[in-house]
Amino acid sequence: MKNTSRFLAAALLTALPLVALAAPAQAQRAKGPETGPVIEGSISPQARTFIDRQTRFGSMPTGDGAERVEVYGEMFADDATLWEAAGRIIHGKTAIKQSISATLKLVPQFGFTPQRLAAGGDTVMYGAHNTAVIAGKTVEYPAIYRVVLDASGDVVQGRRYYDRYSW
Repeated sequence: MKNTSRFLAAALLTALPLVALAAPAQAQRAKGPETGPVIEGSISPQARTFIDRQTRFGSMPTGDGAERVEVYGEMFADDATLWEAAGRIIHGKTAIKQSISATLKLVPQFGFTPQRLAAGGDTVMYGAHNTAVIAGKTVEYPAIYRVVLDASGDVVQGRRYYDRYSW
């Protein structure tokens, strides 16, 4: 019986295209003149609102920081929370804006582009390629921004995860 099970498993694996095993069946590349991020799941109007805001923030030059901080703040509900691994939970839009303002002062040359987006229900996973200049050295690293959205597309719970190994 063990050999029969192994034979059936081997036959099934050889019959399936390897591409089907490499990525979720629902993943697709965004359409447009440029190659966009891979998109998984169903992008609701609320998710689209967040994705557009996040992408705008990531592509903006920092300048004096004021406009960029306002654009970041537009993403969040008044009572939102934001948490970054190894940090404290930040409560409320005002505190979140103060936090990003302080970050942009430390790392004014920071930006990102979306790479892989996944959405389902009220949750979005925004995978990005981040770039920052730290002490004159360009640092690139992957990040995941996971958010839970309200009915208008505002973030009520945000979480940021970075691959710090690549730093």
